[in-house]
Amino acid sequence: MIRIAVSQAAFEAIAATLPLGSVGYEAQLDEKGERLIWLEPHVLNKLRFLRGPGESYSDVILRIAKQEVWRVTDEPPPRPYLREWREARGMTQQALADAAGLTVSDVARYETGRAGMKMEVQFVLMHALDLTPAYFFCHPDEPNGWTSCPPLPPNA
Repeated sequence: MIRIAVSQAAFEAIAATLPLGSVGYEAQLDEKGERLIWLEPHVLNKLRFLRGPGESYSDVILRIAKQEVWRVTDEPPPRPYLREWREARGMTQQALADAAGLTVSDVARYETGRAGMKMEVQFVLMHALDLTPAYFFCHPDEPNGWTSCPPLPPNA
């Protein structure tokens, strides 16, 4: 297991969502008043992958916790903003298809929602668009419009 420090709110959120045994904690706090926790390496790798620029592990955990609460409402789950990001990057469907190793018809079907995207395809498209998952599900014009979206980095 790997040791990290998180805020008390993040500790409570992660303790409520992770299965028993995948998180451990120490009774004392560090010099910043943060809780010291132990996570399985695969959990920490997921947090690293989801972390946006300038975000701490606490920020990511709290953002994920908000998403989980959001998903149990009647609202639909977040959708990837594939077309919007492609256009924001100045790419054609052909350019995105070439960069992702897909066909133009695949890209068109994913953009319109006529075809569901497997997670592997989402990661290929995120890589082709130079995005992390935190941004892929946020509209490029309003990255902070949804509470789980981190602020865009200055060069995005």
